[in-house]
Amino acid sequence: MSAAKSLEQLLHSGELDKLLAHGARVAKANEALCNRLEASLREHCRVANLKGDTVIVIADSPVWAAKLRFQTGAMLEILRDRGFPELRTLRIKVNPVNVTREAAPRHGPQLSQSAATTLRRAAESTEDVELRAVLERLAGRNKAE
Repeated sequence: MSAAKSLEQLLHSGELDKLLAHGARVAKANEALCNRLEASLREHCRVANLKGDTVIVIADSPVWAAKLRFQTGAMLEILRDRGFPELRTLRIKVNPVNVTREAAPRHGPQLSQSAATTLRRAAESTEDVELRAVLERLAGRNKAE
């Protein structure tokens, strides 16, 4: 398929239908496999593609890939029993999931009691309203508060 094909040509060429059918087969294989695997494995793998007599399964870490490799025969049997008799090979690839880790709470610098007292005194003695607000905010970073 050339990159210059128009959308209309793509829609009427039948290639889109092939792509949708292939996606549906992959989804069916994924569902068939996930419904039969034990829960601990199910959460860490998915069927990524079907190519000829090969199914490609993605694991989310090397540890889970190793555990899945011990189940290769059973997984192929599950898929064959569920409508994929042509499958002879199962390849497992690792594709880590992007895990968003919660950032640790950031604590700004803290002041000693004497530094906070000095800043409060400076804030009280200044006539500049903005400077007073800044000094009071800094004084609030006292360890004891």
